This record gives sequence, C-alpha cells and structure tokens, in this order.
Amino acid sequence: MELTINKFDSEFLIVGGGISGMTMALLLAAAGRSVTLLEKSFAVGGCMQRFSRNGIPFDTGFHFTGGFNRGLPEMLAVLGLHDDIREEEFRTHIFLADRLNKVSVPTTGIEDVCAHLCSLYPGEANAIRKYYAVERLIFDNTPIFRLREKDLLNSFYLMDEDFITLDDFFNRENVSQELRTVLGSVAMCHGTPPCEVPLTTHCRVSFGLMDHISRIHGGGSAFIRGFQREAGRLGINVRTGVTIAECLDAEDKVCHRVRLTDGSEISFGSCVMTVHPREILKILPPSMVSGFFRSRIEQFDESCGFFSLCAEITPSLPGLHQELTSLLSVCDLNKILKPNDGRESGTGIVVTHETTDDGRPCQTLNAFQSVFPDETARWDKTSINHRGNEYAEYKAGRIEMILTKVLQAYPEFRGRLKIMDSASMLTYRDYLSTPGSAYGIRQKIGQHNLFGRLPVKNFYAVGQNAILPGMLGAMVSSFVIFRRLVGETSYWQLLEKRLGN
Repeated sequence: MELTINKFDSEFLIVGGGISGMTMALLLAAAGRSVTLLEKSFAVGGCMQRFSRNGIPFDTGFHFTGGFNRGLPEMLAVLGLHDDIREEEFRTHIFLADRLNKVSVPTTGIEDVCAHLCSLYPGEANAIRKYYAVERLIFDNTPIFRLREKDLLNSFYLMDEDFITLDDFFNRENVSQELRTVLGSVAMCHGTPPCEVPLTTHCRVSFGLMDHISRIHGGGSAFIRGFQREAGRLGINVRTGVTIAECLDAEDKVCHRVRLTDGSEISFGSCVMTVHPREILKILPPSMVSGFFRSRIEQFDESCGFFSLCAEITPSLPGLHQELTSLLSVCDLNKILKPNDGRESGTGIVVTHETTDDGRPCQTLNAFQSVFPDETARWDKTSINHRGNEYAEYKAGRIEMILTKVLQAYPEFRGRLKIMDSASMLTYRDYLSTPGSAYGIRQKIGQHNLFGRLPVKNFYAVGQNAILPGMLGAMVSSFVIFRRLVGETSYWQLLEKRLGN
C-alpha cells in the first residue's frame, strides 16, 4: 500500500531510537516520507551507544557482528552509511572451563569451521557436516536476508526445521555433550536455551557469525554518527528524552494522535514501534487490546541479562589480537541460559584495540557474564546511585567472579587489568531496555513474536524481538516492514537509487 498522507505533523512516527528505529527512520526519509523519531533516553543509539571512562571508549551492548560478506554492505549502502562503517578483523574462541578445553574457530568461512571441527572431533564428523549443511540450507532459504528478493512478501514459509529445537537436532544425530556445546555456543548471542530455540532461528544467527564475524571501527558510535548526519540531511525530526504517554482519539482500531511524556501532542499517519513488546502493550489503548493479545505478550519469557565489566589492559601486550572468547562454565547451554542460582554462566570476553579521546592507542577488555533478574530483584524499586552498600557488595562479588573467569582464559592479563566500570542488569534496565534482558524475549519454538501490524491498524512492530535478535536481525525487520509501508514501487526506486541496477 502506498501512503501519501500530508495532513499530519509527520507521515510516520518512530518510537525507539535504537538500531531498528534509526534504520526505519532513514529508510522512510530516504523514500521521501516525513518522519519523527522519539527516544526516551537522552540520546539515540540504544545498545549501539558507547561511553568513555578516563577518555577510553567502551561498548555498551554492541561488540561484533556478522553479515559483512552477505547482506549488510547493501543495507548500509541503502541507508547512506556505507562509508561510515569499517570492519576490522576479529577472532573467536570457545573455552570450555569445566574441561579446560579452548577451541579456536577459523575466521575464513563456514567450510573451514566445519573442516576444523571435524579434525577435532573425527568420531562425530558426519554429524558436524550434517549440522553445517542444515545451517547453510536454512540461511540460503531465508529470503529476508536478500534485499533484491522479488516476491518477498509472498515468500515466507515454514521449513521442517521450524518445528524442531536445536536440542532435537542434536538428540536425533546423537551428538555428544561437548560437541553440542561447541556447535551451539552461538546461543549466547541470542539468549535462548537449545531446548527452546527453533533450529531455524539458531542457525540464522549462527551462520552469520560463524561464516564471517567482524568488529566495527569505532563500535556502535560509527552507526550513530552516520545516522545523525543523514537524519539532519533528510530532515528527520529527532526528539530525545520523550516517548508516548497516551494514545488520543483512538477509534475504529486506528490512532493518529498521541500525547507525549513532555505533555506535547503529535499527529501522524502511521506509527512504528521498535521497543520491547511489554512497552508496546503499555502504550496501546486498552480498548483495542484483546485478552488473548495481552496474554500472549505477558507469556513471553525474557532472555538472560549480562553483568558487564570494562577494563583497560595496561601495560599493553604486544601482538594482542582483537577477539571474542566465549567462556562457558559447564558443557550444558541449557543450564547456562535458563535461570539458575548463578553458579552456571557464560562469559563473553571481548579484547579490542581503541583510541583514547586524546589520540593514545590502548587495549581494552569488555567482559559480560550471563545473569538473571532474581539476582537483583531486591533492588528493583531503587534508582541509580541510591542502592546502598549491599548492592555495592553484590557488584564487587560479581566483578571478582568475572575476573577469575577472565584470568582463567587469559592468564597473561594478571596484574594488567585496570577496572574502569561495571554494570548490572539494573544498569542496563535504567539506561537502555526496560526489562534489562540482553536480547529481549527468548525466541522459543512455536512462539508468535510481535512483528508487523499491531491491534491498532496503523501501528507496526519491528526490532530485535521480532525476527532475530541482535543488530542484524533488528535492521532486517525494519527493511521488511519498510517495504510493506511504502509499497513495491517506492522500495525498488530507493534500491535502484542507492545500489544501481
């Protein structure tokens, strides 16, 4: 459907200024639509934001990505951000702590990953080959990753692999516990246990990261700077520190006017919600939300959160590579990714090369350990800087626990880590995402996620909770719904303008 509404303040209202909101705003504005973007925080970017301590930059929630050898460069070109984003070499390792086994993963493509694992586990080579064949089949038959797919809106279909979990596949192939932990380690990048996640969802995330993983020079700030430039050029109205407080004049399942949290009002043709499903539920007029819809949202389970630690590696170590080590406390991802008493965890350790505000090269470490809401529930009703000594003691204990894990994987860092900051799930909740979870809702088998049109007919949902978690999934969801909102003619005109024939 082609929308040419001119009587409103903006044709489109975007709620949420994370990567999906920024993507949608740029697409709509590039297609000639008037756009207002609302962000409740003081700045756009969401998990893409960075922060500095003593002039040293650290990532908040975005550390690496896949997709540079597939659809990401085309998406960046369509958004006008191609020259802003520069990938950097990045290595990956899996450290099985209970077995003191470190598995280094080739960065030269899925075929080499498969061959390498076959050499490490020769008795299970057939299962490994079958797993990666299924992964490639699923990825190749996922049309949303191809911007030039001619009949995208009619090409969605369920595969047989949508109806089995990752664990079901491993059980069927009689995969050993250690190997299923290695093959399934990317579950730490979507936050859903293997016993719950559809094989398709896991493989779409895993294929992109295992086939080609990269760091971005400047982290998420590179995206934000590019967005801010393009938003100014395209006339996008960006409003921070504000979101929707109330829908006004909602009738016949349509709403064209809202009151914002600062008391102002805005009218629009359509609204795209890029925030958490439970935040969407709070905004929609209760009269338009059925009991079934409300129950569906309330039954979504959250993925894990992270306790994060940021440090400078000083003095610097010569020859240190930029890399990720996934340290798993036990060879059982279900134990790690289901709520537990804290004894079982996954710890992502990201080593990077950065430049300080005054131009000095430095080496940094971001370590983030899986945690769950019960751990900080006693401070749920408290606010930043008002959580007391008990909370400080909790954080100190977590920091010590993470440092122990880091030194287990990197003994050469002993005496070299200068702690710059730390953050609990509550920090993440207060600054970025209301629930505090790392990936929003768990992507469970048989679950109908919130994506596309909502009960209010001119409201739509996109984001990392929609199709796939993470930056790439959030961006893809915006491209898909953008195509539906502006219609095929405008969609192909934009692609032709930005990508050529």
